[in-house]
Amino acid sequence: NGLTPERVISGDISYNWNYRRFRGAISAFWTHMSDLTEKFSYYDDQYGTFMNYVLKGVRRQYKGIELGMAYKITPSLTATMAGTWARYQYKNRPTGIKSYENGMMDDIETKVYLNNFFIGGTPQTAVNVGLDWAAPKQWFFNVNASWMGDSYVQVSPIRHEELPDLWQHYPNKEELEAKMHSLAQQDKMKNAFVLNASIGKLVYINRSVSMNFNLSATNLLNNRDIMTNAFQQGRFDYTNYDAQKFPNKYQYAQGIRLFLNVGVRF
Repeated sequence: NGLTPERVISGDISYNWNYRRFRGAISAFWTHMSDLTEKFSYYDDQYGTFMNYVLKGVRRQYKGIELGMAYKITPSLTATMAGTWARYQYKNRPTGIKSYENGMMDDIETKVYLNNFFIGGTPQTAVNVGLDWAAPKQWFFNVNASWMGDSYVQVSPIRHEELPDLWQHYPNKEELEAKMHSLAQQDKMKNAFVLNASIGKLVYINRSVSMNFNLSATNLLNNRDIMTNAFQQGRFDYTNYDAQKFPNKYQYAQGIRLFLNVGVRF
């Protein structure tokens, strides 16, 4: 009930430069989204059923600075750098609606305290530096390194909704505040570093037909500790309110990967 069109307002300001050997751009951006709808699904232990949880009237804000540069060291060798520093956050306390699939309970509507929590699942700070070499005889080489940080675990609304009876379990003020902090904690994902490289070759068969070969390797250091996604579980401990009973779920990147591409142009 009460669905409305989503609204987006966005703006940016940029400065670009382009000299003979040095070019780049720096931009500042701001985007505000309102009346969004988000849906989560999970198993509810309290009532033994699958749960659909919908957030309506969600507001999000994205703001940050982006920088990109390229410098020709020689006519065939170019150094590049790109980076961003940003903040992606929820900006209100949306309404949460819980719907029980087994019909044991009517839909429940509650307030979810998400204001100023970070939007999870993506780095909010990142830097990439690289070298591109257009070698003689149509050979091409590239190496680049990326660092990513300020990634946050995606929040579960069940961990941030109103708990009007919590004080009865923890009548002591200090214990109550400690428990509230534990339940509302949003963990950070680990910072990540990735090194990639590629080599390519262009071959002309005749004036109208050519072939290109490219071999790329990602995660050359075989780093298997890179978190690609993380989220809080929908399951919740309503007995002891233990935030660690159902810990965060994490997904990790694969190790080194090779990709060979062959193309024909005619």
